Amino acid sequence: MEYLIEGLKRSDWLIAGITNYDLLNVVKNLDLTNTRMSIQSNLFTFYERFVMIKESLLESGVGLDKFEIVPFPIERVENIRNFVSLDAIFYVTIYDDWGKEKLKILQNLEVETEVMWEKTIRERLTSGTEIRKITANEKWEHLVSKTVFDYITKNKLDKRIRSIF
Repeated sequence: MEYLIEGLKRSDWLIAGITNYDLLNVVKNLDLTNTRMSIQSNLFTFYERFVMIKESLLESGVGLDKFEIVPFPIERVENIRNFVSLDAIFYVTIYDDWGKEKLKILQNLEVETEVMWEKTIRERLTSGTEIRKITANEKWEHLVSKTVFDYITKNKLDKRIRSIF
């Protein structure tokens, strides 16, 4: 959320891109050296992530007229233009080598990029992987918005998390 809210501060309208949106393709092309492509990093479908992001933004007071959510195939850069205008400003945050690689990928596309911040992993507020690990064994409702907690529990997605972690 921190990333999305910051992006909204910098623009009138935000397109939030969801990476690794094609879970079947992620599983087929599983790269065991890349944890971003692992099952543990991609437990939720595009639709599930779409709903959680949308509802969190709405809960934060952001109107539907201020954002859109689309697939964002950073791992298949040739497909990005199918989902967003290349005239947009692409906001990036950097915590590690993957953040630097995303920036390079976008710069090679010759699109306008803006690094919102560069921090160490230790300075990061939280990550989806950390939350999923905690969800498997501990109380976690304080780590996500109320709408995300309600959505995950109502749809029994916490059971999916526990089955993986």
